[in-house]
Amino acid sequence: MGNARRPGLWGGDSSVPGEVDAPIGAVGLTTDAWAEPALGRVGGLVGRVARRRIVMLTAGAIAAQGVALLAAPFLARIYSPADFGAYGVAMAAIGVAASLATMRYSTAIALPVDDRDAAVLTLVSIAASVGVAVATGVALYAALPLIAPTIPEARPVVAFCAAISVFALGMYQVTSALATRRADVTTISLSRFTQSGSIVFSQLALGLLGSPLGLIVGDALGRIVGLFGTVRVWRQWLPRMGGFHYSLGPTVRYKNFPLAAGPAALLNVLTLQVPTLAVVALYGASSGGQFLLVQRVAGVPLAVIAVSVAQDFLVTVIERGEARADGLRRQTEVAERRLLLIGAPFVVLAAVLAPIAFPVVFGPDWTQAGVIFSISSPLYLVQLASSPLGAVYDVLERQDLVAIRETIRLGLIATAVGLCVLTRPSLEAGVALLTAASVAGYIVYHALASRALSDSERQKA
Repeated sequence: MGNARRPGLWGGDSSVPGEVDAPIGAVGLTTDAWAEPALGRVGGLVGRVARRRIVMLTAGAIAAQGVALLAAPFLARIYSPADFGAYGVAMAAIGVAASLATMRYSTAIALPVDDRDAAVLTLVSIAASVGVAVATGVALYAALPLIAPTIPEARPVVAFCAAISVFALGMYQVTSALATRRADVTTISLSRFTQSGSIVFSQLALGLLGSPLGLIVGDALGRIVGLFGTVRVWRQWLPRMGGFHYSLGPTVRYKNFPLAAGPAALLNVLTLQVPTLAVVALYGASSGGQFLLVQRVAGVPLAVIAVSVAQDFLVTVIERGEARADGLRRQTEVAERRLLLIGAPFVVLAAVLAPIAFPVVFGPDWTQAGVIFSISSPLYLVQLASSPLGAVYDVLERQDLVAIRETIRLGLIATAVGLCVLTRPSLEAGVALLTAASVAGYIVYHALASRALSDSERQKA
């Protein structure tokens, strides 16, 4: 059974890091192996132990995102919307690169029985992280004048810091996978909080010193510092690598992770990050900054809730023995209805108040962000209601539909971007187009899950 997949804000799932782990532009990370200790069915282990691990993982995610959310008003008053726009470009590039930072081999580290095989996958993942980080820095340096021509002086700093962040993300994925191998969810949870706090502290400190690129530099610095919270994992693991001899066996055995999971992950993150790049390219860094702040303020809390709902939903289905298509369909429909009924009042209220609240909370420069929040609000509700759908693909083992789903959703986002390029609408109209495309993506998400259920029902009939 694969990882439960988490819907991302702009139509992508975020079982990939995120980092792209919440939109990766928001502080705080997830890992490829975030669900493994909680949801693995090794030995049929589900129940109190699984729920305890879910609570610990979710608590770590909530604490990490809480730090980022509480810091947002302060960062918004220190940095300008244009600074946030430059940060958004870097985070988009980092998000795309992070989906392939370890060539997905880090996801497999927890699987081999033999520690020597896991050691091979660890070294391959680290080497891949170095290569992808260097490629990201070079590519971003070359592409920045085309994506964001208003910030040419930032090219060397943005490219270098992006490379550092990608490497740190890769190392974090590896470390989290090693912790997962030992079912050490405490380290995973604490490291999320440590890394988030390090990023926020670095960004605040650099901003107070007057650096306009403090968001980008602080992100890289914070991720590196945050890795020190995982030292315990390496102390436990390095002695096991003594007498290690490299072999191609594990890389061949788990070749489907880069060959099959890699493209799906890349499509997923592209769906998530293309809107930010499109807004910066079409409307400028300042408008991109407004857009990014909305992602941080709205997308991160919703993503954390979505993770919790998806984890609990999957464990509940397994515990009740309703992994059959008929029972799973019933549970999915009930969960979606409840989430719609619970979420609708809050989303509507937030949409009404956002244009007034944003300039008060974040400062007068962020009035446009409140309008963007209101326009995007239907997406937030659909995202919340769709939280349980990832379990359908996993329980029915229909990962074959994932690449189809991601291709269609990326096509919808690309169509919206193309319309914006051709018609040059206002920022508000452009965001409305992107929102409509993302909502349509969730309709596809639902339709393919329904198809998987129907196929299973026919097979069992």
